[in-house]
Amino acid sequence: MKELVLKLHITPNAEKFEISGFDAWRNALKVRTRSKPIEGKANREIEQELSKVLDAEVKIISGGKSRDKKALVKGNESKVIEKLAAYKT
Repeated sequence: MKELVLKLHITPNAEKFEISGFDAWRNALKVRTRSKPIEGKANREIEQELSKVLDAEVKIISGGKSRDKKALVKGNESKVIEKLAAYKT
């Protein structure tokens, strides 16, 4: 089991949770959350939903109160990269 660090750019208060692509300028995965950024709700949603999508453990390690975050992903590295490759355009 390997660890990866992902850069994320968050858009809170969206209609649904989704990975909406890759922001080449920020070099970050674009993530939209249903939750508002109040009392860590959006951060918890990001951790839970990304864990499901990537089939790996996800923990936000920096940017707790920012739209730009870093998340630590623990899981099968090749499977995680394969799933993330679908979002890089």
